[in-house]
Amino acid sequence: MVIALKSQLSKPVVMGVVGYFERDFQQQIRQDALQAMLENWQALGLMQRVNSLAEFLAMQVEVLALSDYGQALKNLQSLAEHCRKSYGDMVQFVFPQMVVHWGLNQSDWREVSLQALVELTELYTSEFAVRQFIAAYPDEAMQATLVKWCASESPHHRRLASESSRPRLPWAKDLALTKHQPEWSLPILERLKQDTHRYVQKSVANHLHDHLKFQPEWAYAVLEKWVETQSVSPWIVRHALRNEKDKTPQAKRILEKCTS
Repeated sequence: MVIALKSQLSKPVVMGVVGYFERDFQQQIRQDALQAMLENWQALGLMQRVNSLAEFLAMQVEVLALSDYGQALKNLQSLAEHCRKSYGDMVQFVFPQMVVHWGLNQSDWREVSLQALVELTELYTSEFAVRQFIAAYPDEAMQATLVKWCASESPHHRRLASESSRPRLPWAKDLALTKHQPEWSLPILERLKQDTHRYVQKSVANHLHDHLKFQPEWAYAVLEKWVETQSVSPWIVRHALRNEKDKTPQAKRILEKCTS
C-alpha cells in the first residue's frame, strides 16, 4: 500500500507540481537544483518525498515579512487547488508542510499559519502539519484554536481538531503532549463526542483508541461517564473499544451499558 501511495508522488508528478508552482508564484526554478533534489527520489518513502518537495518549494520563496507570508499563502492555496485537480490526494500532503517550513518558527505568524492549514484541509488534510504546531506551541491559545474548529460547519475542520491532536498518528511522530496529558484533548473530544458525521466520528473514536493504549484508566473513565449520561454517539464508543471488548472488564461493562 505504501509503495502504491508513494508512486502518486513520482518524478513526473513532481515536474507537474513544479510547473504549477512556477505559474502560481511567478518565478522560475533552476533545473539543476530540481534535478539535485530528485537524484535519490526512487529510494525515498512517501513522507520523505512529501517533506523533501515541501522544503524545496518553500525555499524558492523569500518570506521575510508578514505581508510576504500572506501573499505566499494565497499563492499556495491556488497551487494546491490546481494540483488537486491534476494529481489527486497524496500531493496535498506537500502544501501544509510548506506552511510548516515558513511559519512554524515565527510565533507571530501562528494565527495566519493555522488559518491557512484549516483552509488547506478542505482539499485533503492538514493534520500532520497542525500537530507540529501543537508540539511547538502547547498552550491554551492553541487549544482554543482547535476547540473553535470543533464548532465549524465543515466536517473537515471538526475532524482536523481531533485528528491533529491524536496521541498517535500513522506516518507521524507521537504527540507527547496528548500521549502523556490526555486531558489536554478532552475539551476537543467533549465537543465532538455527539458529532453525526462519520468522518468526524471515526477520528474521535481513533483518538480515544489511542488514549486506551497510553492512558487506559483515564480513557475508560471518560467513556464510562459519557455512556452513563448518554452523551456520546454509540458508534464512537463501539469503534473506540473495537480491540478491547474481549480483553478487559471495563470495556465489557461500557459496551453493555452502551447497548442497553
